[in-house]
Amino acid sequence: MFEKLSRAETKHAQLYRKLDPAADFPGQDGAFEYLTQLVDTGPLRTLMEAGKLGETPLNMDEAFPMAVQFEKETILFYTGLQPLLSPGAAEINKKIIAQEKEHLKHVVSARKRLQTIR
Repeated sequence: MFEKLSRAETKHAQLYRKLDPAADFPGQDGAFEYLTQLVDTGPLRTLMEAGKLGETPLNMDEAFPMAVQFEKETILFYTGLQPLLSPGAAEINKKIIAQEKEHLKHVVSARKRLQTIR
């Protein structure tokens, strides 16, 4: 499950890297540069590298709360981008937000199943 979610997040980041600064960010106020910085080095990357991810393997009690937090952060991140985007890019963004919400539901559901098994 975590590998599948990771692949989806990578695809989302790739979509944003392909956006055209002139066409997809009509305000030309540095929003594209800001987005690129956030995707490459900002809070989402920091969240992925937070905690013990770089030190030791996580157990499920550690992994699920981090996954829930990550999905919440991505929903907030992409929602915040919505007003900066052109109509076409905004439609892509809406689809990604919907996918992120599904990811969150999936993580919460898997966590509940794991707790029930114990």
